[in-house]
Amino acid sequence: MYIFFRTELANLDFAAGIESQEVALFSEAEIPWREIAFPVVKSTLEHYFDDLRENQFPVRMFDVHHTEDRSFTMNLISSSFSR
Repeated sequence: MYIFFRTELANLDFAAGIESQEVALFSEAEIPWREIAFPVVKSTLEHYFDDLRENQFPVRMFDVHHTEDRSFTMNLISSSFSR
């Protein structure tokens, strides 16, 4: 199960925790896309930057299926977005 939240940093005093070796802030152009370990994280970031351009941030729920060859499918099953 993956759960992602959009929030704001209270300050720039952040550091790696027990599940991260290193952390950093990136602009969209600076993100090392090929180094992202989990495809769902990459997809979530892509949705975030699309949402940022539209200035609309819907809540989305996806059904994610991983395969043995490390590929995956994501099917949108719910969204709070309305046009």
